[in-house]
Amino acid sequence: MTSKFLKTMGAATIAVLISSASVFAGPIADRIAAGESIRIGFANIPIWAYPNENGEADGFMNVIAIEVLKSMGHDNIEPVVTDWGGLI
Repeated sequence: MTSKFLKTMGAATIAVLISSASVFAGPIADRIAAGESIRIGFANIPIWAYPNENGEADGFMNVIAIEVLKSMGHDNIEPVVTDWGGLI
């Protein structure tokens, strides 16, 4: 009985910690309303997403993401090249 109780409490604690992590991130809508930019991280993978010769975001994944955000009325978009591990 004690082992089952400890496992249940451990699972409940993990669930609470995971669900409360989003509280610290802050809703993106609040950041947009405050005038902050929407940052899009992308790895340097040719064809998919890469910086072009001017340093701007290129590749079809970036084009899709930026065009969708612009169609939603968001103009303050900041694409940032980052390592693959930092995207996850």
